[in-house]
Amino acid sequence: MVVASFVIFPNGSVGNVQIKKSVSPECDAEVVRLVRAMPDWQPGFHDGKAVNVEFSLPVKFKLN
Repeated sequence: MVVASFVIFPNGSVGNVQIKKSVSPECDAEVVRLVRAMPDWQPGFHDGKAVNVEFSLPVKFKLN
């Protein structure tokens, strides 16, 4: 399982992608590619104002 973290910015875009738990360089690169290819998210709000939100995403690989 690869664990990636990233930030959802106030405009809903995704950035600052980092790998927190690695399996292999190839799997890590694929997770980074997928996260960067995601469409914009709904931004997080605090006290009625859009803010940066850090998100962690575990991705399980089944390798043969």
